[in-house]
Amino acid sequence: MIPIKRILATTDFSELGNAAVRRAAVLAARENAELLIVHAFPRQSALEAAFGRGNHLPARLVDAANANLNGLVETVRTIGAGHIRAEIIEGSAHRSVADAAETFQPDLTVIGAHGKGALQQFFLGGTHSSPGHRSGTGYPVSGKG
Repeated sequence: MIPIKRILATTDFSELGNAAVRRAAVLAARENAELLIVHAFPRQSALEAAFGRGNHLPARLVDAANANLNGLVETVRTIGAGHIRAEIIEGSAHRSVADAAETFQPDLTVIGAHGKGALQQFFLGGTHSSPGHRSGTGYPVSGKG
């Protein structure tokens, strides 16, 4: 069996995204692997274009994302994962995950499927549909059950 020393887990803070991170944490604890948790966040310029420059909503969204990520890290620590890093990366979800995979060079990438329907997945795509093709690494998709 190939040793797993680096695990990349992604979340959109949905129930399934966070469940994927918890599953990755269990494996990280068992393998004594480093765990990198990544959340993709829209670019500041996109938020300003959508909400205006003087609007405080983008800053509140960043604060909420940081609070969610910090809470998830604390949850993961209780599972027993010891070597944890967490990052919020600006950009599209699939590009952010692919960039993180390229930089971090994980042995395993875990992505939570967020439960979109098949038609919506076809037209909009999903986070789990692109990164593996771009990063060259295989990855399991954690879903319900």
